[in-house]
Amino acid sequence: MGLEFGVEAFLVNLPPQRASAFRIAVLGNSFSANTYHPITWPMALEDILNEDEALKETTGQPTFEVLNFALDGTGLDQCLR
Repeated sequence: MGLEFGVEAFLVNLPPQRASAFRIAVLGNSFSANTYHPITWPMALEDILNEDEALKETTGQPTFEVLNFALDGTGLDQCLR
């Protein structure tokens, strides 16, 4: 069972963390959510981090997980409220 948290607007169910994975949370607007394209920049970041063997050796982390909590349809005006 994964970690569960949320607010009134939505509930998020996280998958169980991979053994020894370093998790990075992305919070953002529709540019980060990017629902109109199959590949988001957080997905690309996860791929880049996991392909970098020197980074894994330097940080001592065998894998990286980038979790995208960005909300589509939001922008700077919602962030400033």
